[in-house]
Amino acid sequence: MTDPSVVSANFQKLLDENSVPVRVKHYEEVADHQQYDDALQLQQTGVAVWVSGCIQPIKNVKGSYDAVLLEQGKIKTTDKKIYVPNVATNGTIKVGIGSPVTTEHSVIPDGMEAWEISGSVIYKKLYLRELVAGSLIGEFPWALK
Repeated sequence: MTDPSVVSANFQKLLDENSVPVRVKHYEEVADHQQYDDALQLQQTGVAVWVSGCIQPIKNVKGSYDAVLLEQGKIKTTDKKIYVPNVATNGTIKVGIGSPVTTEHSVIPDGMEAWEISGSVIYKKLYLRELVAGSLIGEFPWALK
């Protein structure tokens, strides 16, 4: 049986050699009762978490997971995939790449995968789409940091 700590250490070594700084921010939906339709807005919760991530381009290789998601229209060739250590990815999150952050991305939930051994998550694969304006729809303006 494979020891999760050995695999985790090997993944960390890979990150140390090929990674970029990644900032993860979590958001919660907040109802805005000042508006007629009680529009939902996003407000950052907690503090941003910094990790190392290994970015890979989307490859349309026949039979690959990327190719299946491309064919289903869930991702685009301009999207990216990133491998990160076990960081919380539940709810609405925004991922910033670089330090200082040079691009902001939303997570495409259909492609998110957690790789685990014996119940221990070793790393996660996330598909990212660049946020051209730098913010999520409904994000509070004062939450842009």
